[in-house]
Amino acid sequence: MPEQLRTPPLPLGMAYLLLWFRQAARGRGEALASPPPLSWSELANWAALMRLHPEPWELHAIAQLDDLWLGAWRRGRPKAPQTAPGRKPGAR
Repeated sequence: MPEQLRTPPLPLGMAYLLLWFRQAARGRGEALASPPPLSWSELANWAALMRLHPEPWELHAIAQLDDLWLGAWRRGRPKAPQTAPGRKPGAR
C-alpha cells in the first residue's frame, strides 16, 4: 500500500461515523469546479431517509469528515490555469 494511503486506525466505536459520512456523501450535489460541501439539508434528508436520529455532535463530525475529504480531493486535482481561456500568460 502506498505510504500516503496509510492512516491510523479509527478509534473504537467511531467507524459508524465514517460509514454515515460515506452514505450521506452519495447524495452530494454537483458543481462545475469541485464537489460542493454537504449541506445541512442534505444531511437532514439523508438521516430521514435512513430513519436515523444523529446527535448534533455526530452531524458536526460528519461535516468535519466532509471538510477533510474535500481538502484531499482539491489537493489531488491539477491546478487550474491562471489565465482566461484564449489569452496568453502575461498578455494585457
